[in-house]
Amino acid sequence: MEPSLSRRRLLGLAGAGAAAGGLVVAGAALPVGIAGGTTDSGSEARSDLVPFHGSHQAGIVTPAQAHAVVVGLDVVGSSGDLRVLLDRWSVAAARLAGGQQVGERSPSSRLRPVDSGEADDRSTARLTITLGVGPALFGTGGTGGTGGTDRFELGQRRPPALTPLPAFAGDDLDPAVVGGDLCLQVCADDLQVALHAVRNLVRVGEGAVAVRWSHLGFGPPVGDRVGSGGGRSSHRNLLGFREGTSNLPPSSGELAEAVWVQPGDGADWMVGGSYLVLRHTRLDLAEWEALNLLDRERVIGRHRRSGAPISERDESAPLDLDAEGPDGRPVTEPRSHVAIAHRAAAGHPLHRRSYNLAPGVPQAEAFAGADPLGAAAGLLFLAFCRDPAVQFVPVQQQLAAHDLLGAYTRTVASELFAVLPGLAEGSSWSTALFDR
Repeated sequence: MEPSLSRRRLLGLAGAGAAAGGLVVAGAALPVGIAGGTTDSGSEARSDLVPFHGSHQAGIVTPAQAHAVVVGLDVVGSSGDLRVLLDRWSVAAARLAGGQQVGERSPSSRLRPVDSGEADDRSTARLTITLGVGPALFGTGGTGGTGGTDRFELGQRRPPALTPLPAFAGDDLDPAVVGGDLCLQVCADDLQVALHAVRNLVRVGEGAVAVRWSHLGFGPPVGDRVGSGGGRSSHRNLLGFREGTSNLPPSSGELAEAVWVQPGDGADWMVGGSYLVLRHTRLDLAEWEALNLLDRERVIGRHRRSGAPISERDESAPLDLDAEGPDGRPVTEPRSHVAIAHRAAAGHPLHRRSYNLAPGVPQAEAFAGADPLGAAAGLLFLAFCRDPAVQFVPVQQQLAAHDLLGAYTRTVASELFAVLPGLAEGSSWSTALFDR
């Protein structure tokens, strides 16, 4: 657990914010004296609330919500600005996740409101706010990032596992959607609630951070509780197949071992944290739609309707890549997405939490007979792991070289972020990053 912020530091954040680059909202400092994120004494039992405080951040093994907004940001201020930003975000995020406005209401209607207000009277919708930091924050140049110099004197604290992902064959990275010092993953069952949280956190950081890119994803229907340990374990991507079938059960010790940084992993301050692999992959749906169902299942390596391995009926059935059909050929195509990923993972699973991406439907003349979702439709691949060099990089290298699905995909963003450990009430992300 992190040491709590001192009362003096909490009460002094308002003045520090004003001095450190404009971290003042609505003409008055955001109040920071509220440690909890709940709205009443019985709110812990509310089904629309996900606890914010704890040894791990929420939004990682939390059952997937219906919507995700992921934002990459650059820190434009100094080391002091970054400290104050993280202090203020720690309080603001707890308030939002607890169903409160981002700060106390302005004392006068003549002042700019502290909170933008569009989530008033709405359920908290299982809102989670998850913070990650990129290699550039530690002076390590990331993909399209602003790194290269140790701007915040954090170079000695960089976790060894936090290095920019290598280039993968076939990637076509877009400078507009890569890089970033910080990453916020905000998920909720109500899109307006998620967008409200992002909007207000960015407002809290006014003058200290600038938005670099954002992704808006959609996933399981509200109420599905994907990944909760009962019922379906996955939802469908825009290819029509299930996402996350191979995820470990949420209550298993194997999942904890695969996701959370452990003592001895190379950076003691990261214990209880994780690593987020983010890849934005665009799908060629027009070409995909030209395939018949058998060919689509051959490319993926699973049945579309059930999600089961080829020749099986249940999604959770074991994947037997050595099984042969009556003709002596493998039942599962060896170059299928599932076969390559399964073999390359070699007992080193990670936890997927991916979402679909789709632009607005264009006018008929704009796509001229192609799929109406357009060329920008895709998948926001989000995966959490303890060691990306072991759990992700070898798998992606094999997929890039051999996966049949590669003919229908194009990856435009590929990033790695260190997800900070969870917070005890009254503590701050700045303590973990700078002082722990």
